[in-house]
Amino acid sequence: MQDFEKTIEFIFKKKRVTTNSFIIVSGFIPKSFRNFLVNIKTLNPLCKLIHCSKKEDFSDIEAIINNLDSIILVASHNKSKNISKISLKYNRKKQSIKFSVLNSTHRSSGFFFGNSDEWSRPLFIFDSFFEKRPELKTFKILISSFLSSKVNDLKILPFYDHVIAFYYLNLKIVLRVYQISIKKSKNLKDEFSLIEIGPRFKIRIDNHKI
Repeated sequence: MQDFEKTIEFIFKKKRVTTNSFIIVSGFIPKSFRNFLVNIKTLNPLCKLIHCSKKEDFSDIEAIINNLDSIILVASHNKSKNISKISLKYNRKKQSIKFSVLNSTHRSSGFFFGNSDEWSRPLFIFDSFFEKRPELKTFKILISSFLSSKVNDLKILPFYDHVIAFYYLNLKIVLRVYQISIKKSKNLKDEFSLIEIGPRFKIRIDNHKI
């Protein structure tokens, strides 16, 4: 309980909150699902991760965060059914979506090559299905808001060095992450290429609210 109170004080009693993205973990999380949470946090290092071991703690934290202009990813696991569930919601727009993670693999390196262990802005790519289906439109808004760097944060570097791409294949959402590589050609012109660095996710949408 003492750790919980320290977490609340650290995040919410400061005059300035440096992020509007939060990951709330409720109760026990198996290793396979924990890997997904670690990987999603690597795509947004500035987001705050809060683990709640007790149900009353989870309710208190959720109530506090709901009063902020926040994008919240809530992760929980049902032991009896062995099912891990995720909900992503944006309080300001009153949008939410629930999905299951079918597959997750680690990224190939601990940092982006362009800026070492700092953090820069991501470029997003969504295929055409994300403009056609209502649930995919909602997912696009929520996930891009969650993963976007906060523009006025002092830790953000002012350039793009990676691409986060989303594809809709066989009723599943597939995520890929690419490093932007720049090399000089023989005629001294910059040549751009994309190198996949991970992580990889495969996601199924369960339901959504517009």
